Amino acid sequence: MLEYQRFIAQRRGQESPTTGDSTDVETSATTVAASARTNGAGETETAGCQESTSSQTLPTEGALTIVQQTASGGATHTLAPLNFADVLRRLPTVTTRGAADQLAVDFCYVNNRANRRALVSALVDAPRRQMFVIPLYARVIATLNLYFSDIGEGVVDELSREFSWLARKRFKGLLDTRLKNARYLAELAKFRVAPLHVPFRCAKQLLEEFHAQNVEVLCALLDGCGRFLRAQAKTAERVEALLEVLLRKRRVMNLDDRTLLLIENACSACRLASGSRPVRPVKYRTPYEQYIRKLIYEDLSPSTAGTVCTRLRRLPWNEPDDVQRVRHALVSCFTKVWKIKHANVPQAAMVLAALGHAHPWFRVTVVDTVLENIKLGLEGNLFARSQRRIAEVLYVGEMFACQIVGTREIFDLVQLLLSFGHRERMPVPGRTCELDMASDYFRIRLACALLSSCGPRIRSAENMRQLYEIALWFQMYVLAKDHPLPVDIDYNVESLFETVFTGTARYEVWDDAAQALTALMQSTGTPVPTASVEASATPAESELSPDQAAADSSSEYDGALESDGSVIDAEAEMAEAARQNAALEALLEQEEEDALERDFNQLMLDSSDAQRTERGALDVGIPMGLIGRAEQDVNDADSVRFALLTGKKQRPAVRQVSIPTASRMAQNLRQQEQSTMRERAQLKRIVLSYERREAEEERRQLLENARRPQVLGATFVNRPSAAASRRRQHVASAEPQKAQAYPGIPDHFL
Repeated sequence: MLEYQRFIAQRRGQESPTTGDSTDVETSATTVAASARTNGAGETETAGCQESTSSQTLPTEGALTIVQQTASGGATHTLAPLNFADVLRRLPTVTTRGAADQLAVDFCYVNNRANRRALVSALVDAPRRQMFVIPLYARVIATLNLYFSDIGEGVVDELSREFSWLARKRFKGLLDTRLKNARYLAELAKFRVAPLHVPFRCAKQLLEEFHAQNVEVLCALLDGCGRFLRAQAKTAERVEALLEVLLRKRRVMNLDDRTLLLIENACSACRLASGSRPVRPVKYRTPYEQYIRKLIYEDLSPSTAGTVCTRLRRLPWNEPDDVQRVRHALVSCFTKVWKIKHANVPQAAMVLAALGHAHPWFRVTVVDTVLENIKLGLEGNLFARSQRRIAEVLYVGEMFACQIVGTREIFDLVQLLLSFGHRERMPVPGRTCELDMASDYFRIRLACALLSSCGPRIRSAENMRQLYEIALWFQMYVLAKDHPLPVDIDYNVESLFETVFTGTARYEVWDDAAQALTALMQSTGTPVPTASVEASATPAESELSPDQAAADSSSEYDGALESDGSVIDAEAEMAEAARQNAALEALLEQEEEDALERDFNQLMLDSSDAQRTERGALDVGIPMGLIGRAEQDVNDADSVRFALLTGKKQRPAVRQVSIPTASRMAQNLRQQEQSTMRERAQLKRIVLSYERREAEEERRQLLENARRPQVLGATFVNRPSAAASRRRQHVASAEPQKAQAYPGIPDHFL
């Protein structure tokens, strides 16, 4: 420990820190961070040397003050006095990211060569008992290294020299210092301040002397940056090789349980998860794209809407080929309204309206894209995009307030929300829709949000009839849903009738609302929807016969389908559906039979080839070039042609021999072929009957399950399958046979 303190004292003696109080500092090397601050009027104040501003340093007693004067000779802006001693005094108290960033900015105001060397010394001497400050120190170094490269290089050099010196010592009191040093290098490697070869060089030095203390330091190094190095394509293979060497040494050497556990944890920390996706590359954006995203997503607010609009107008809209992707970025930002803060959506619509006067194509493109996105949301109906869909309909409502869209577009969008996916353009009680189930109330929320955002502005004299029609459509849609409604949905509906649908009649039954809508449309000559016509033609329950009342007890609306034409159409549709199902089943059975026959033919071909290979002793001596000539060729009905191999081994020859069909050899061949064909046909019938029987069993089981009554809270015992019944019957029939075959022998021996 004394030797280490002597080493630290020697290193400090080589560097004499100089504070901001000294008068011989090099003022020409002073650098000030350029931090742009934007006020409400759009003027920009910079704390650095720029074209439009001029700054000068005024030395005071132990402080450095930055006086900033605008080019027009306006008022000056004086920052709080700073000195380097205050920056060093705040360094040990850095505990958050914001404090680390602020310290880096403050150092820029007192920057010079001597202060940078003193800051490097202070950063290297981080407290070894407070490991949590090391990532924050590394953050400060990474921030300053972008502008002052000598700070990062100096810290890495000092830490590498300290690591090498500590590696030669085996004092137990230096273990905390070594762990701090390894963790420091790992954090700098993750911030890309230290080169990637530095951790591998340290790990190699630790592996060469593999004792308990070096193992603990190596595990700390891998815990700090192992996963980061493993995720990089350049260093992934080197990390794998390093882990392999570490595991090999663990198996060979006799280590205690604590060391083994450290090694296992370090290896687990280095390996990526099996299901983890590769690191996605950062999307490249041009400077104009970044600037546009900052203006819309960050700077836009009620007080800065005019400034943002002015700056967007100054962009190069008419640049040929849109090299900087200005038009693409503007359309993308104004259509992805869910990325804008909810309170700033009205300001986004106002800016869109202002830009639309100068560029009409931009306004049309944004409106079409937003409406198309709303329709895509209705088609997908994904729960994960609920907030996005609400933001889009609110955006359309704000467009109506800014006179970008009219009442016709609003009413058409409301009807689209209420009728999309339904056959009769309107949900009917008792009929299901895959895109809009009876228990799904999200479209009600969308319609309420759209009409509420339009507000009383939509209640004009010329829109009252259309508004009354939309109110009837909305009531029919709400009454077709499952009741009672959720509390929040019910509150939205009541609020909508109080603000927008004021004075509109309320209906409690779906049929009453349908009849009112039918009467309104007939009075104006508008085509009446099918569902409304059928509902208005429904007879009263008192006029129905008892059989019809019993058949219509499940749904009030189903009674409207009792007309002759509708019954005939329904029967025709059912017959057509049954015919199509039968044709489809026949086609599927034919395809199954064809596939089974192909598989069976392939199986028999493979079997015959194997048997031919086993039996064909005569083909063993036939050369490869003459095997094809040895195949049988039946060309004549009265004779069978064979290939006869003659000659010696050096010069074999194949001759064709014709054998009469009446000979014994030909008859045996014909009988063998016929028996093979009969065997194949019998096997095919067996397989087809087995498949047919299994299909019938499955169909019968499905029918039994469908006919079984569904009683809540009851438990039914499943019937045994057909295969289990056959096995029990086989066992029951085999027991008497065993008893007769082996009389006098106990059953448990059988």
